[in-house]
Amino acid sequence: MKRTALIVSLYLFMVLAVSRPGGATVYTYFVPGVAHVHGVGTTFWTTDLSILNPGDDAADLHLTFNGSGQSETLTVRLEARAQLSLEDIVASAFGLAGEAVGVVIVQSASQVEVQAFTHTPGDGSCGGEPGSYGLSYPGMTADDALPGTRVGYLSGLRSDGAFRTNLELTNAGRVTAGVEVRFFDGDGTSIGEPILRSVGPGRRLGLTSALPPGHSSAYAELRLSPSEARVIAFASVIDGFSGDPAMVPLLRGPVGTALHQVPPGSLSGDWEVAEELIQRDQAPPVCDGYDLSPSADYGLARGFFDNRLFIVHENDQVSICVDWGEWGNSCHEGQVDGSRVTATLENQFSYPIQDCNLQFGVSHESTIEATVVNLDRIEGVSSWRWTYSRGNQSFTVSSSWSFVMTRVP
Repeated sequence: MKRTALIVSLYLFMVLAVSRPGGATVYTYFVPGVAHVHGVGTTFWTTDLSILNPGDDAADLHLTFNGSGQSETLTVRLEARAQLSLEDIVASAFGLAGEAVGVVIVQSASQVEVQAFTHTPGDGSCGGEPGSYGLSYPGMTADDALPGTRVGYLSGLRSDGAFRTNLELTNAGRVTAGVEVRFFDGDGTSIGEPILRSVGPGRRLGLTSALPPGHSSAYAELRLSPSEARVIAFASVIDGFSGDPAMVPLLRGPVGTALHQVPPGSLSGDWEVAEELIQRDQAPPVCDGYDLSPSADYGLARGFFDNRLFIVHENDQVSICVDWGEWGNSCHEGQVDGSRVTATLENQFSYPIQDCNLQFGVSHESTIEATVVNLDRIEGVSSWRWTYSRGNQSFTVSSSWSFVMTRVP
């Protein structure tokens, strides 16, 4: 018989130290892949957790288990130079009777050492007594988490019959992280469609057999959003016969650029313009000494920069809208293609120029071309063209605006 394969990826945890008001430091340890669950074949995975307090003072520990559908907490006092050992922590410490897999978060006012061992009984298929096998994983520092400003790589991946590849993603930050995973063959050819997921703070996401089959040499590229995101990502390349996993640690590449693919609906919400640069492409005309350009520039500035700005995003369709209050909304309508946003607005109205004692018809066209840097930042250029006409008279004002939009918290 085959030795049953490992369904739970190789899991590591990280430690993050933060300061509370008043200067007190809280150490937070994320332990993903904590399990009490059936796996492939006859496997049944459980996790043992040990916590060592090497200090001279007792440590008050606050443990939280975040599963897919539940959260449980536990408070423990750990004496100086003592160790706490919790076998099958999901069932024994948190008292969950059913199957579950998730993250244990350990918080302490003093630094401790956390060690996890996730294992399953063996079936003796490799000879000898059945015994057990699994993974023991030590801690990592916060610097090992991938930030939203960097691109991550996982190399040496396989999915060719003899091996398969699982991915493990753990959100160690304070904001929901959008994750984009792309696979490439050994020669750099893209494999399949990108995987787009989101992971909430303190949550984990396991992707079983994430790499499509038929590839004996591949790598993955990971991008996060927003820039404040912090995700620990690992791959495990699993031997299909023995079930033994080999860990693939994350390599952090250069500072990240735009997302390759914007998840559907992810841009919806309130936005604001953080930076803008106005540049007229054409000298404004005058009407009996009256400069028409302030009308256009003032309306644009008041609308695009001062009033409420919001985005409606459904599938690949997008509307970038200004809320004019009692006068309603005006929207640039367009689409999202990859990380590019293109939207246009056309309208016509009558406009009185009091200084000229004339009534002008106004035709307005504008186009927004932008790049989604991450799900909290959009950079682009807005091109505007205003045409004032009355009889045979026609005046045109055109401007371009470079801008940075950021999501309203």
